[in-house]
Amino acid sequence: RLVDQEPDRADYLRDLSVSFNKLGDLMRALGQGAEARRYYEQALAIRQRLVDQEPDRADYLRDLSVSFERMGDMHQESSPGEARRFYRLSLSNWERLCQTDPENVDFQTGIVIPLVRLGDRDSLQRAFDILFRLVSANRLSPDKQQWLPAVAGALLKVNPSWRPPQFGATGGAP
Repeated sequence: RLVDQEPDRADYLRDLSVSFNKLGDLMRALGQGAEARRYYEQALAIRQRLVDQEPDRADYLRDLSVSFERMGDMHQESSPGEARRFYRLSLSNWERLCQTDPENVDFQTGIVIPLVRLGDRDSLQRAFDILFRLVSANRLSPDKQQWLPAVAGALLKVNPSWRPPQFGATGGAP
């Protein structure tokens, strides 16, 4: 109702997009893919509108990246090409965010998600390199440190001859 009353209020729109996204997550967890996709599409439309209105707002770009990831996830089995398109859109936004604030660890780890979902050798290598650099510099939170062995395992599956670097070589430790 608030958005209906004041359709140009960005804070109301953003809150509504978060609600749609959470409803999509819930429907997906309940196995109701069509409903999940409908909610994700509504969140995506709002988020794209907000970015179109204020293209340099980091929070809007981040939200849009998350929506692209969710849409990619929804297409993963039925349309892998479409899923990859959404993951690339997400990656592009995360890269843009990293250019504006290269030291922001959240932006750097944000890049890892679409890279892993793309799942090709180069993407996985890039994801590993980002995580390894952050872990070696002691800049990665403990909950995200567990991503490193998972990405290394995925990378080994697509490139069996790959060997991870040693932490001592960079001076850091996980």
